[in-house]
Amino acid sequence: MSDSSPHPFARSPDTAQAYTPFKMIRIQGMDQFYSQIPSMPSVLNTHDVHHQDWSTFMENLALAWRGKLPLPEFARGCPPSRSSIVADLINLWNRSFFRSRRVEVILYKGRERRSGPRAGTVDDQLSLPEPERANERERKYSLYLTYVTPSVDGRTPTSVHGLSQVSGARGSSAITPGTYTYYQ
Repeated sequence: MSDSSPHPFARSPDTAQAYTPFKMIRIQGMDQFYSQIPSMPSVLNTHDVHHQDWSTFMENLALAWRGKLPLPEFARGCPPSRSSIVADLINLWNRSFFRSRRVEVILYKGRERRSGPRAGTVDDQLSLPEPERANERERKYSLYLTYVTPSVDGRTPTSVHGLSQVSGARGSSAITPGTYTYYQ
């Protein structure tokens, strides 16, 4: 990223963008980050995501997955796993950048979500790559991209593969426009 361009988190979303809905996309398996950084999916062109934004995000993810992302020293015990660091990084980017552009990036291990508000849940409708379908032990980490539906009446419905969840009841840890609750 050049010194003259602002960090993606500092750039407000362009409200004139279409934010066109799209179906969930598998970006790539995390182990491919050792040799290949994925290019920006074309669906993000209508979501105010610039190529430089995507490149910065992908470079950060690659560093985290390779164990080369600078982290603070840990006073006690072992540092967190690379999958935890990647999930935290994805959550930060979703909360600070992607969510306001109606996009969510999700880390999965097999069909289990490892990032976002529904981390730990299993998405039985998620299509897996062929090698992972046949062998349960071969479930690997993969990165996916999905559209997030806009807020309606202060409540935020989210939809993945036709399943929907509505948050926003009083007294709950609601997801509201501009915020994204990851740990409850």
